[in-house]
Amino acid sequence: MLQETIFTTCFLNFRNCGPTDQEVLLDLLWRLWPLVPAYGRKAAQFVDLLGYFCLKTPHAGKKMHTYMEQAVAVLHAQNQLLARHPNANLYVNLAQFVELDGYYLESEPCLVCNNPEVSMATIKLSSIKVDSKFTTTTQIVKLVGSHTISRITLRIGDLKRTKMVRTINVYYNNRSVQAVVELKNKPAMWHKAKKITLAQGQTEVKMEFPLPIVACNLMIEYADFYENIQASSETLQCPRCSASVPANPGICANCGENVFQCHKCRAINYDEKDPFLCHACGFCKYAKFDYTLTGRPCCAVDPIENDDDRKKTVATINTLLEKADRVYKTLISNKPTLEMLLVKISEHRLDRGLEEGIQVSGSTQVNRAIQLLAQRYCGECKTSFEELSKIIQRVLACRRELVAYDRNQRGQSSSQSSYNGSSTNDVIKDETIVSPVGRCYGCASAATEHCLILLRALATKSVARDVLCKQGLIQELVEHNLRKGTVQMQEDVRQLLCLVTRDNAQSTKEICSLLTNRITLTLRGRVATPNLSVAVRHEMALLAALVQKEDSCWEQKLRCVMQLFLMACKESKSPVVMESIILPCLKILQGLIKPDQPVSKKNKVSIQLNISFFSV
Repeated sequence: MLQETIFTTCFLNFRNCGPTDQEVLLDLLWRLWPLVPAYGRKAAQFVDLLGYFCLKTPHAGKKMHTYMEQAVAVLHAQNQLLARHPNANLYVNLAQFVELDGYYLESEPCLVCNNPEVSMATIKLSSIKVDSKFTTTTQIVKLVGSHTISRITLRIGDLKRTKMVRTINVYYNNRSVQAVVELKNKPAMWHKAKKITLAQGQTEVKMEFPLPIVACNLMIEYADFYENIQASSETLQCPRCSASVPANPGICANCGENVFQCHKCRAINYDEKDPFLCHACGFCKYAKFDYTLTGRPCCAVDPIENDDDRKKTVATINTLLEKADRVYKTLISNKPTLEMLLVKISEHRLDRGLEEGIQVSGSTQVNRAIQLLAQRYCGECKTSFEELSKIIQRVLACRRELVAYDRNQRGQSSSQSSYNGSSTNDVIKDETIVSPVGRCYGCASAATEHCLILLRALATKSVARDVLCKQGLIQELVEHNLRKGTVQMQEDVRQLLCLVTRDNAQSTKEICSLLTNRITLTLRGRVATPNLSVAVRHEMALLAALVQKEDSCWEQKLRCVMQLFLMACKESKSPVVMESIILPCLKILQGLIKPDQPVSKKNKVSIQLNISFFSV
C-alpha cells in the first residue's frame, strides 16, 4: 500500500511538472539507479517510473548517453555476479529439472527475496486468536503473532433493544506475553487505537486506522451503552426451567436458580448483577459480536523500555543466533546430496543406498533421481531456508530495537539516528534496511530483469539504440542473457536484441556475425552430437526472431540464414544437425515465402482456384 501511494504521488508530480522540473526528477531517479540491485524484485515499480520518465521527458536526449552507460553498467555488473556466484552452476542445473521458486542454498539469507510483501487480507479475529480473557465490559485477545492491522470491521447480530452499545474503544500493544492474564488490569501497557460511537440499533461499523497498527494483543472495551430502564425491570426467563421470573430479586420460584447467571457457562457475577459480558467466558446475552480484521502477519519484537528489557533482548538474540547456526548447518548438508543427484541424473542411474528411508510419490515413469532431487530441494531445503530467514528477521528486528534504545539512552538526536539508518520511531516494523552491495543470486537475477525492462523501453528511441550498440550491449546480451532465466526472460532478451538492431546495418552485421560464429564453432567443435540441439537452440531462436522483424536490413539477416543452411548441409548429414540447424533454417525460409492466410472467404476461394489452375 505504501509503495503504491509513493508510486502514484511520483507519477502525478511528474505529470503536473514543467519540462525543467521533469528533468530534475528524471536525474534524481537515475542517481538512485545503481542501488536497484540491493532491492531486488521490490524495485519493479521504481523501474517502471524510470522508464516512463525517460520516454516522456522532452529534453532527456541531452543526457541519454550518460543514462545508457549507467543502465549497461548495472547489467554488466549483475551478469558478472551471476557468473561468478558459488552456486551459479548448481542453480542452472537444478533449473533443468526443478521449478525454482527461490534460491535456497545461499550462505547469507536475503530478506528482500525471502520477505515478500504480503498484501492486506481479510482475517477473522477468531482464526488468529490464541487466548482471551474478559471483564464485564472488555475483551482481551492474544493473537497468534504480530500483525499489521489497517481496519477492524464489527458486525452485531441478535441485537436486543434492552441494552445496546453506544461507545467502543480499541486498544493494542505489541508485547508478547506467556498468558493473556498478564495484560489484565494493566492500562499502562495499552495504546488507544480508536474510539467509535455507534447509533442506536446500528449493526455494522468499520474502524479505519490512518496508519496501520502493529499488534500482538488487542483489547476491546464496551465503554457506554443505550439502556432501556423499563425493559430491564420486566420479568426474565429462567435459564434452567424457562419459567418467568421477576427481575427483582431474580431468583426462580420454581427451581431456585439465579436468572442472572451466564446462559452459556452458568457462571454468576456476584459483584455485578447484570453484566454486559460474562467475566468467565465472554458470553453476551444482548448481542453477538463478530470481528473481522484487514491485515497481514509481520515481524515485530517487544519494545525495549528499561534495562531489564534490554537484557532479555540480548539473551533472545543469542538464542536465535545459536538456532540459526544449527539450521544453517542442516541446510548446507543438503548441497552435496543435490550435487550427487545431479550427477546420477546425467549418468541415468541411481544408487540403491540413496533411496533408503526416502518415500517418493508420483509417477513411476519419472526418473527417481529427479523425484528425489525435487523433494530434497523444494521440500527440505526450502523449509530450512524459510526458517533461517524468519530467524534472521527477528534478530535484525531485535537489533534495531536495541540500537534505538541505546541511542535514546545516550541522548542522541532523532535526526542523527535517522541519518544513521535506524530511527527510533520506525513506522514499518517488518522492513529491513538493505545495503547497496550484496551477493544474493535472487536479487541479481531480479536486477537483471529490471535492466532488460528498462533497456527495452529506452531502445524505442533511435538515439538510444545507437548509444546502446556502442556500449557493447549486443555482445553482453548474447554472451550472458540469451540462455539464462525463465522462458519469458529469454523471450524478452530476443525482443530487445531485435529492437536494438532494427534499421541499423552495423548492429545487424555484428549480431549476424556473432550468431554465425557461435553456431559454426559449436558445429565444428567438440560438442557431443546428442547435445548439439541444446547448444544452438537459443541462437537459432534468436535468428528466427530477427528475420521475422521487417526492417531495412532484412537482406543481411536472410543471407545469414542461407549461409548457415548451406554450411550445415555441407558439413554433416547427421540427423541431429538436420533437426537442430537445417530444419530451423528451412522453417525460417518457409515463413518468409509462405503467403499470409486469407482473411475473407472470397480471397480463400480465389487462392484455391489459382492453385487448382496451376496444378492442371
